[in-house]
Amino acid sequence: KEPNWTAWANDVRTMRMLDGRTHRQICEMFGRLQRDSFWVKNIMSPAKLREKWDELVIRLGRSPAQRCVNHISEPDTEIPPGFRG
Repeated sequence: KEPNWTAWANDVRTMRMLDGRTHRQICEMFGRLQRDSFWVKNIMSPAKLREKWDELVIRLGRSPAQRCVNHISEPDTEIPPGFRG
């Protein structure tokens, strides 16, 4: 069945205008979905992507670097000028 391209375009517009997502973010998330065996079968339209966006960010991570569990950043212990403990 042919997708309703007008609805798809409107869903992408909504993600950009109301949700503040960039075109790049939307494309990147669709790319991640295509590489995930579960999500590729469950997110097949921009409307579903918008609905599940927050869950996808948590489950798939924002970027591969953020999913790296071996990287631990050092805490920032510098006290800003003007603050005393």
